[in-house]
Amino acid sequence: MMLEIVAASDVGLARSNNEDIAVVGRTFIRDGVFSAIESVDNGSAMVLGVADGVGGSNAGEIASRYVIEQLAQCVNTLDNQLDEEQLEQALRRACLDAHNALLRKGIMNPRYEGMATTATVLFHYQGRWYVAHAGDSRFYLGSGNHFHRLSRDHTLREFSGDPRIPGNILVNCFGSQDEFFIDFFRVAVQSSPGDLFLICSDGLSDMVDDAVIWDVLSTSGDLTSAGQELVESAKAGGGRDNITFVAARIQ
Repeated sequence: MMLEIVAASDVGLARSNNEDIAVVGRTFIRDGVFSAIESVDNGSAMVLGVADGVGGSNAGEIASRYVIEQLAQCVNTLDNQLDEEQLEQALRRACLDAHNALLRKGIMNPRYEGMATTATVLFHYQGRWYVAHAGDSRFYLGSGNHFHRLSRDHTLREFSGDPRIPGNILVNCFGSQDEFFIDFFRVAVQSSPGDLFLICSDGLSDMVDDAVIWDVLSTSGDLTSAGQELVESAKAGGGRDNITFVAARIQ
C-alpha cells in the first residue's frame, strides 16, 4: 500500500505561539509543512497523529510534544506478534503513562501545573488501521463520496448533547485532573485507492465546514496543494487557533 501524505502545522492568526504538533512516522511537524509518499505493508507500523496543547501557554506546547512523542514511540516499537487485545492494552498503557507523566510534571514544577493536551493518532498494524484518541482533535475517513468523522469530541457539548454549550469545554484530555480515558477503535476500511484519512486539531475543524474540507481534499490533484488551501481556508474563517492536520490518501 502506498500513501500520499501531507502534514501542516500553522500558528494561525490569533495566537502568539503554536501549541499544536503533528507526527508522520518518526517526523514531527510544528510551524511547517511536510509531504511524502510512504509505503506501508502488513508487517510495518505507521503512525499519523495530531496533538493540541491546552491552556494558551508554553506548558501546552510542551505537553503536546511530549504526548505525541510518547505515543509515536509506542507505535514505532510495538512487538509485531500482538493480537488485537494485546495491542489495545499496549496503547492504553502508553496513553495512561503519558497522562500520568504530565500530572507529575505539574506537581514537580509550578510552571507546568495544569499542562494538558489532546491527542489523536491513527496507526497501521498488521494490515489494519487503529485510532487512539482523547480530547477534541478529530479523525475523519473519506471513502467514495462519503466523508465521516469517526472520533467523538470529548467536550461537554458533545457528551451532554446540548448545542448551547460552548464547544471548547473539554471533559477529557491528557493531563486533565478528572478521570482520564481514551477511545480506541479499529477503522473499518478496505484500504481502497482513493480512501483518505484526516486527523486535525480544532483550529481546522472549527474554522472550516466538513463539507468544504472534503471538497478541497477530494478535488485537488495533489494533497500538498490541498493542504495549503486548507490552511488558507482556516485563516479566512478567522484563524482563531493553531491549525494542524495530517491527511493521507491511499494510492
